[in-house]
Amino acid sequence: MTLSLFKQRLMTVGSKSAICLSIMLGIQSCSLTPNQGSHFGVNDEFIQAKQLIAYGNADEGIKKLRQLTQQYPLNAEYRNTLKLQDDLKLAELVQSAESLLKQNKTTEAEAIYREVLALDAKNQRALNGLKKVSIAQKHQSLLNTAKQAMAEDDVDTARALIRVVLAEDASDEEARQLFEQLDEEAIKQFHATPKIKTAFKTPVSLEFSNTPIKSVFDYIGRAGDINFSFDRELSDSMLTSITLRDTPISDAIDTILTTNQLGKKIINANTLLIYPLSRKQEYEELYVRSFYLNNMDAKQAMALIKTVLRVEDVYIDETLNTLVMRDDLASIKTAEKLIASQDLVEPEVMLEVEVMEVNRRNLENIGLRYPTQASLGVRGEDDVPGQLSITELKQFNSDLGVFKVSDPLLALNLLHKDTDTNLLANPKIRVKNRDTAKIHVGDRVPVLTSVSNSTGFVSQSISYIEVGIKLEVEPTILIQDQVSIQVKLEVSNIVDQITSSSGVVAYTIGSRNADTTLQLKDGETQILAGLFKDDEQNTTYKVPGLSSLPLIGRFFTDEGKDTQKNEIVLLITPRILHNIVPANAVYTTFPSGIEHAERTLPGQPMRPLPAAGAYSMAPPE
Repeated sequence: MTLSLFKQRLMTVGSKSAICLSIMLGIQSCSLTPNQGSHFGVNDEFIQAKQLIAYGNADEGIKKLRQLTQQYPLNAEYRNTLKLQDDLKLAELVQSAESLLKQNKTTEAEAIYREVLALDAKNQRALNGLKKVSIAQKHQSLLNTAKQAMAEDDVDTARALIRVVLAEDASDEEARQLFEQLDEEAIKQFHATPKIKTAFKTPVSLEFSNTPIKSVFDYIGRAGDINFSFDRELSDSMLTSITLRDTPISDAIDTILTTNQLGKKIINANTLLIYPLSRKQEYEELYVRSFYLNNMDAKQAMALIKTVLRVEDVYIDETLNTLVMRDDLASIKTAEKLIASQDLVEPEVMLEVEVMEVNRRNLENIGLRYPTQASLGVRGEDDVPGQLSITELKQFNSDLGVFKVSDPLLALNLLHKDTDTNLLANPKIRVKNRDTAKIHVGDRVPVLTSVSNSTGFVSQSISYIEVGIKLEVEPTILIQDQVSIQVKLEVSNIVDQITSSSGVVAYTIGSRNADTTLQLKDGETQILAGLFKDDEQNTTYKVPGLSSLPLIGRFFTDEGKDTQKNEIVLLITPRILHNIVPANAVYTTFPSGIEHAERTLPGQPMRPLPAAGAYSMAPPE
């Protein structure tokens, strides 16, 4: 309905109010300009645009909003709605581009960022996104080159390129994976024995007597096509004698080295360097190895390394529980096995404890109870015992006398009472091997202590005494799934309270203690009992004289017997959560060198761990 049609309908009413309203609308219509839009036909298009957006057709809805805004540029509602929808669309596009960039889809991400800039040329997120795309494309190119270098065994170049990428973007997942791959390969090379020619396994027979040692090596070299290089201090006049039959060349070389105090270093697949052990430090490379300990204490690990390997260059970090050592490769490999054999998960046990305090009371009271007292008195008209007026005293007679016997006059007691009370504490204690666990179930009683000095000044202090159940256990978990437990049990209570003349309160503490060591199987229950406390009280009421008569004296006697027995019972059951798992025999028994002979172990020659920028592959066979 247009504004003019609406005014015509109002004019047909004919009323004065309608005429006035028509004049007002006419004035309002004169004030409306095409730039502000109408709230009738145009408003329907606005609602339709919002509905399109709500139903998922945002592009079409924004298109209509843009048309309305261009037609009515002064309408604030149209402008604000369009601005909001544009911002939402741009944010969605940027988020989509960022997601693609994380997936390393740089081409698709770049296209979306440029679409955002086409809508908003100053969108900062899109501008930054294009920079990230450029960097990502550069990083991808570097990583592709690094992969090619790795394929060509050019590890130095690959490591350098990957470092450039990680320096600019430490979160680059592909670069991190490639770097870890290089490290893993380096570690494998570190632990691997350098490749040598199969000729070292060729059998050879040697029979030399007082022959220059270099001549012997020359013969071996020609037999196995092996090169030998000698240290300058190895004398040409050094002689050796050896007789071997059908022995592999590698074993023959080791025999010659051992008997002549010489060492070797593998240069490549068919070249060995021979040197005197006195010049070992000139050829033997040292390495640094960091151990991150899981269960073993760093101090204990350092003591182990220093004692067994006699290594001096050892450092520990107690905060991180790490150990760092510097020594030759053979010592480091031995240290690795030593720590692997000792850095084991600590055993742990769950102790199910039941502490019971069993009270038994047997009360028996059988017999005739006679009055134990009788009294004679007076009572006047005021009915007050023991009081008579003067007149009553002058006229005293038997009516004023009172004879009183305790009530009842005669009682027959036939009582037998037996009670049994259990006070139970049932804690469950989880404790590591050889650690001490303590439990206290009870109270801490304050005790006031007064101290007077020479000037007469009195100072008071408060100390506390623990009463109740105190349990202390220290388990030792044995490898046969048995647990040795040292148990200390104390059960105490306040027996009496004493107040001194000065008002200081003291307590009498009753205590029962047990200290023992048990050895139980996993799941076995042990009972510790017999901590008794007995109280017995006998009470007899008799009628003097009559109770002593034979036969009938029992009828004039009332006997009572009260027996109380208190017993502490401890039940303890160990349940092993996890026991120690012995290390593999590879880590518990292994060669560690020869005493007083510093030579590389057979099969463990010196080989450096490649550093960044200095990586070298083992020569092929």
